[in-house]
Amino acid sequence: MSQNQRLSRNLREIFHKVIEVPDASTRGINKQYQPSIMFADRQKDVVSARTYYYESEAQCDENKKIFMGCIDASASGIATEGFTTIKLTALGRPQFLLQFSDFLIQMERFFNLLTETDKSAHYTPQSVAFIDLENFQKRLEVMGVEISCDKLTNYFTILDRSGDGTIDLLDWMHLKQFEYDFAELFRVRNKETGRTEQLVSTLTKQGVEEMRNMVQRIDHLAQHAKSKGVRLMIDAEHSYFQPAIRRICMEMMHRFNKEYCTVFNTYQCYLKNALKELRQDLLMAEKNDFYFGAKLVRGAYIKQERKRALTLDYPDPTNPTYDATTLMYEDCLEELLSTMDNRPRGRVSVMVATHNEDSVKFALKRMKEHGIEPEHRLVCFGQLLGMCDHITFPLGNAGYSVYKYVPYGQVEEVLPYLCRRAYENQSILSNVSVERQMRWDELKRRVCAGLFSMKS
Repeated sequence: MSQNQRLSRNLREIFHKVIEVPDASTRGINKQYQPSIMFADRQKDVVSARTYYYESEAQCDENKKIFMGCIDASASGIATEGFTTIKLTALGRPQFLLQFSDFLIQMERFFNLLTETDKSAHYTPQSVAFIDLENFQKRLEVMGVEISCDKLTNYFTILDRSGDGTIDLLDWMHLKQFEYDFAELFRVRNKETGRTEQLVSTLTKQGVEEMRNMVQRIDHLAQHAKSKGVRLMIDAEHSYFQPAIRRICMEMMHRFNKEYCTVFNTYQCYLKNALKELRQDLLMAEKNDFYFGAKLVRGAYIKQERKRALTLDYPDPTNPTYDATTLMYEDCLEELLSTMDNRPRGRVSVMVATHNEDSVKFALKRMKEHGIEPEHRLVCFGQLLGMCDHITFPLGNAGYSVYKYVPYGQVEEVLPYLCRRAYENQSILSNVSVERQMRWDELKRRVCAGLFSMKS
């Protein structure tokens, strides 16, 4: 698809609305999650594996079929458990993910207002924020929400999907509840003006339908992956899609990670909030009793992320330096390894997806210190096909679980992907001389051992 075709298609997408936004005067607009004509072409200034463009719901169904085939290929290709990675922008409208992310940020902000003065519910890094019915009523009254006791009790019952008498963030953001009309909960009376104001946007009927379609496609893929013994990784994308992607991924974990890790989420460690979100998700998994899977990456969209933040005047979501990203990567990995110590074996799994030798050495060192052996299969490693074989092969020979990221499709379709990923990972090209020497040494070994002698 040419740049002009991409631009034309994305310009049409910008004006597609899936949420009804309240009067801007009643809340601050989060610029990060607003559409921008200047960044309508999502592929510009981005070197990533694949950028999907919305054509129709039917095309999203076709993309789902391709992913199903990829799962089948992964299941038949190796003797042990394989992985398949999917992108949610292939399974729904990217504009939906953008606007839904804005909506979810508003919802989480409102939840934080509800729980911040309840000492037993206030969020800390060691606890999960939650609220019971009594405090739910009190806080809404203090905030100026005028609603009958019966209605409020009914809303609370719907939101408390676990039935434990409390609402936590996973309950509050449960995808099914967005099909209900909760607009009344977010309507407050301004004490100064006396006017009623809507604090949170609401999903349109089309927004609910698109959410339902996307979730259904992902649900089918997760079911298929589980039936084939394949683990499903949901790839991270642009930061302004991530709240929606993360929410959907956590919902899939809650549904399918009851006996073991089927669904994995991806955490981009070049983002400043990576560790905070990882901790929050780990706590949600523990409270709601499901297995947790994570893939740690540095991230692929940094150039566009920084340019977009600067242009649209919102805080840069990325770490300021490569070293800061490396530190974030190590902190996230340490958080996962420490959590493994405190939970039954197998409840937490991680893929260390990196081409950085120092990060791999750090992972091996910390695994040893935490008493995590290769045969425990709690930590695995991943590199791209044809890259950093000098990392991949020794790890495999030492008994560690290690995977190659293999593009799925026709040769003419996957070659551009490999070229783009090589360019995206230019830093690893500095190791080419190492790999060249390794290949030369192996060639000499085989010649000297007579392994190239011709047989009649």
